Amino acid sequence: MDSLPDELLVTICEDIASPVTSFTSPMVHDASRDLAALCATNHRLKRIATPLLYHSIDCRMENRDTHLVDFLRTLQEAPDLRRHIKSIRHRPHIGSSYKDKIYQDGSVDQRGGNWIRRMILSTAKELQLPQANTIYHDWMKGDDIPLALAALQTPELEQLGARYPYNTTNSREAPFLLEALVRAALGKPLGATHGFEKLRVLYLEFWDSSEWPIATIAPLVLLPSLQDLSLTRWTSPYYDDLTHYPNNYVFGLPPVWPVISCNLTRLALHRPRASSAVIAGLINTCKTLTSFECTSPITREGGDWFANISAALSKHSDTLEHLGIGLSNTSQTHRMYYSLYNVRPSAALHRLSSIRLPLFTTASHSDYMSMETNIPTSVENLHLDIPKGAEETAEIYFSYFLDACIRGAFPHLKYIRLRFKRNCFLDDFPFPFTKYEPPFKVQGVRLDAMFNSFAKEAELPDPITEHRIKAVFPGHYDYWAKTSFVEDTCFIFAGTFKDVGSVIELEQTYWQGF
Repeated sequence: MDSLPDELLVTICEDIASPVTSFTSPMVHDASRDLAALCATNHRLKRIATPLLYHSIDCRMENRDTHLVDFLRTLQEAPDLRRHIKSIRHRPHIGSSYKDKIYQDGSVDQRGGNWIRRMILSTAKELQLPQANTIYHDWMKGDDIPLALAALQTPELEQLGARYPYNTTNSREAPFLLEALVRAALGKPLGATHGFEKLRVLYLEFWDSSEWPIATIAPLVLLPSLQDLSLTRWTSPYYDDLTHYPNNYVFGLPPVWPVISCNLTRLALHRPRASSAVIAGLINTCKTLTSFECTSPITREGGDWFANISAALSKHSDTLEHLGIGLSNTSQTHRMYYSLYNVRPSAALHRLSSIRLPLFTTASHSDYMSMETNIPTSVENLHLDIPKGAEETAEIYFSYFLDACIRGAFPHLKYIRLRFKRNCFLDDFPFPFTKYEPPFKVQGVRLDAMFNSFAKEAELPDPITEHRIKAVFPGHYDYWAKTSFVEDTCFIFAGTFKDVGSVIELEQTYWQGF
């Protein structure tokens, strides 16, 4: 090995490494162990493998704060490692506490709570953060302080993903990490910390019930290098609007609404509880938007919600290539309440190549042929979600869609995926999608279908039910008990295709409203 050039050794190490590519991509710990073993081999391999070992920090879900605090200690003992860190991802279980592994049933682990306190306070002092004791007490109340402190020490950070479970309420109006990000975006970073100048991808998932005004979120788009922003389960006060800003301060700073000034190209809002005016305002801040997703909005505006954001989307008609809209647990009647049909994406979004929509929103309920004018002819990949209990009616829509394809209405279409979402297992599946595979194949279109569901662990499928599911979805079938999201539940997945993603990816799309 001594005779091999550094370039070849770097290539070998890169093949071993598994960098974090998204918030839902598989964990990287196996690769980390292999790289750590290489680093312990000799000085040359340590020099080559160390940047890859610390490139992606993937916090284990089962060890939460102990892992993060150990990581803080490593950064203090070897500050040169900070420049290698490009990605941090933290995905604790939904409903868990960030200090579950430190304090259990009121007791302290063997290393003692003082060890945690000293590490947090010493790191806060090094970063010259104000009110270090308050920061420690916020961690005691459930805030993810170690994660925030880790992010504040990594100036080369390009990707950051964090989930805030249910019981993370604290004395602040928002998590400490969010405050640090917003202050950096407004040009007033905390203490002697960096300003997240190189952060390109930001994913924040909030499972708390707290409401944070849009003024605490909007400044994020001012981060100078941010291109991809995803917010899951973010809750804004219903009457929140832009007119409130002059009278409200954000973390002690005057609020800023960045109008057409940010570099975002991808914006994803999953299960947002916000008005259409707020969502449209976020869309309008983007100069060049290529991808937009919004799933399961919680709103009082009814069918006008999507219609009100369509005007903002139409301003990106020359650049928008991907549109994803999801309505969670939607029934055929309920879909008229949201009526995405009013948006009519093809009217302006003529560059769309990838679309994900509920099937019933592609045409008027009284005019199935209208889908030819509502789906842009530029589409190449089409994902259609079919809600529970509406499979028979869905076949009527889909048969008209096949006729449109035969007439050449969608000349660029290459792939269709149907997704059936239920809360129970299959008996007799009422949508015979297999009969549509041959005619679509003649048109050069591949048709796939998938089914997924959450159920109680005690309701795992019996052998007869498993056989029925596999008969309908012969490509892949599996289930996982005790999911990463909610304990005592199982996740069931079946599909006609074999190229499935990770368990977490499949669960994530379910919980995000797709």
